[in-house]
Amino acid sequence: LGIAVLLLATTAWPLMKLRRYDEARRAAAEGIATDDPRQREIALNALCAVEFEAGRDDASYVACKRAMDNAKTLGNEQDPADLMNFAEASRSVFKLDEAERIDREASEVATACPRCARSRTIAPRVRPTCASPIATRTAAR
Repeated sequence: LGIAVLLLATTAWPLMKLRRYDEARRAAAEGIATDDPRQREIALNALCAVEFEAGRDDASYVACKRAMDNAKTLGNEQDPADLMNFAEASRSVFKLDEAERIDREASEVATACPRCARSRTIAPRVRPTCASPIATRTAAR
């Protein structure tokens, strides 16, 4: 991936943190519109978090589901943080059975994930490679 391509998708995150949600959505939309599968993956996950942070639970659920479906379609391994985000989005729209199932899947993936296991050993309280931005917002409530 070239730097310009990577930056396109990752622009949504800082905009979201600045609470510039419309701009973050536009940045995610640009990433989704590319032909680059990695760009789309980053952008879909960013949109999931943007909508959740903006308090648009239904839109967040749809975006998170799209991100999960996209990863499955590409045959990519699910990331525990992305799964936790989808579980949180499911909870926010009261799909509690689905949230519980996805949380279990996230736990199983995290247990099998060498990167996540390594980060638990090094810094059990701070796991930037496996942290969930959506869960962080929920904990802050």
